[in-house]
Amino acid sequence: MNLAELAKASHPYGGSVHGQCRALTDIEFLNVYRAAAFIDVMGWTAVARFRDPVTDAQSTTVIQILNEAVAHWGTGEHVKRYFNT
Repeated sequence: MNLAELAKASHPYGGSVHGQCRALTDIEFLNVYRAAAFIDVMGWTAVARFRDPVTDAQSTTVIQILNEAVAHWGTGEHVKRYFNT
């Protein structure tokens, strides 16, 4: 999955790709509930983290996903590595 595809996938959850560094991709969401729902649907509970401490569930929240997980999402390699099937 590339950044454009990731942006399209996160949009229904109120997400927008916020940035990317060598190891991580940041996605900003309107609140922690939408972020958690997106992480769950994508199967990234083991490879996602909140960038900053969450002090208000209704505040804008940024999550970080390992770039390797983003790159392999939807491939046989993703299924094997992240869903353990």
